[in-house]
Amino acid sequence: MKSRIICILLLLVGASGIYAQSLTVTGKVVDNEGLEVIGGNVTVKGKQNTGTITDINGKYTITVSDPQKDVLVFSLSDWKIWKYP
Repeated sequence: MKSRIICILLLLVGASGIYAQSLTVTGKVVDNEGLEVIGGNVTVKGKQNTGTITDINGKYTITVSDPQKDVLVFSLSDWKIWKYP
């Protein structure tokens, strides 16, 4: 009975260690003039369905599963500006 309890405790400790490896990253994206980038894309390289968009202040929050290896990718869609006379 004691050996079963020890095995269960070891499994729980091991599982919590795996879960604890994720990290929530927050930041702010600005352009070269220091202005906030609104609607910028922040994704984790090579991970599908993992991403977020910067808010009106250029801020974002994203969770990475492996802080030692995951790379954040920042991008912005270029909108074509139409000028009418």
